[in-house]
Amino acid sequence: MKILLLNTYDSKGGAAIASTRLWNGLHQAGIEATYLVQEKFASDPNIIGPENNFKKGWGILRPHIDRFPLLFYPNREKTFWSVQWLSGDIIERINAINPDVVHLHWICNGFVPIQALSKIKRPIVWTLHDSWAFTGGCHVPQDCEKFKTHCQQCPQLNSDKKKDLSYRTFNKKQKYWQNLNLQLVAPSHWLANNIKSSTILGSFPVSIVHNGLDLSVFKPIHKSTAREILNLPTDKKLILFGALNPTSDPNKGFHLLQKALRKVATQLSFNTELVIFGTSEPTDSPDLGMKAHYMGWLNDNISLSILYAACDVMVVPSLQEVFPTTAVESAACGTPVVAFDATGLKDIIAHKVSGYLANPYDADDLGNGILWVLSDKERHTQLGLNARNAAVAKFGIQHMAANYISVYQSLLV
Repeated sequence: MKILLLNTYDSKGGAAIASTRLWNGLHQAGIEATYLVQEKFASDPNIIGPENNFKKGWGILRPHIDRFPLLFYPNREKTFWSVQWLSGDIIERINAINPDVVHLHWICNGFVPIQALSKIKRPIVWTLHDSWAFTGGCHVPQDCEKFKTHCQQCPQLNSDKKKDLSYRTFNKKQKYWQNLNLQLVAPSHWLANNIKSSTILGSFPVSIVHNGLDLSVFKPIHKSTAREILNLPTDKKLILFGALNPTSDPNKGFHLLQKALRKVATQLSFNTELVIFGTSEPTDSPDLGMKAHYMGWLNDNISLSILYAACDVMVVPSLQEVFPTTAVESAACGTPVVAFDATGLKDIIAHKVSGYLANPYDADDLGNGILWVLSDKERHTQLGLNARNAAVAKFGIQHMAANYISVYQSLLV
């Protein structure tokens, strides 16, 4: 059995991390798996990136060119929105590898055009890491549910025209994808339910496979040791927050965290500090009611695991998350997670068992959750143990690989 995995990047973003971990897990299970990307960052020679310098440069330019149609919507929201119209040689590259199964992951930023999927002559497994595949172009629909009927007058494009870019992109997906030999995979129940209710993908079968991670790397270590390594204070309660662009991406909920921290600060201000990763310290730092440590970008798993273990609680205040890598990694390191009781986080956190699920988008209750986790030492210890045990039971890389192998085998019978 020969599997081909496709993702736009090999190490940039949550989908890249998840697909790379799956690729490693498949190799550990003895499966022949090839990994094809548009832009390669890792040095691993077994990851196939652009074939020469010209194609490497073209791969860097493709995301910018692919966004050209968005220029006709100058008043659009600054959310991530993909068109995927730009043609290329992706089908020729897939055919040259000649896999038994083509496993798509996150394929935007110009990597795989919409029309190309219909030319893939092998069974397709597609793991969705956001909502783009069943919308008219947005990756995070927010409160919009037009994907259940037909996208048009897109609120993120700030469009009042029925036949706008979202309408045309929606139609294009329907046209080219209706006869695909396609098995969908959702990392969470929330996303699976949205897929099933969507017009574009609702007729295709959907499996649920949680993203996994290496539990020998993401594991608890002594908190004081971790803090000494990272030069963090040993006599404070540390609240952790981070992601890719955590303070600038509105979906990551930093504005809600700020409100929650003001509540925490009124009770624990002299004993609690915030740790932020995924961004550098801004020149005009916001008033968070407590000292903040900006860790910048941590690109290796060992540094990340030490950071999770160093902190007392991880807060993931996102509005919509399919299956956030940070929450799983934190749990595996024995650090409880506080988040909203919504979307994919419900699959990771058991309320008041391994963390706290606040009322959706209620910053005051998010603050209650942080205080609840930090206020009782014995309870905090048990929450951390429960979080680690849940990660071991459900989120190991071997568990993920075994589930995907079953999906592949079902397509090759």
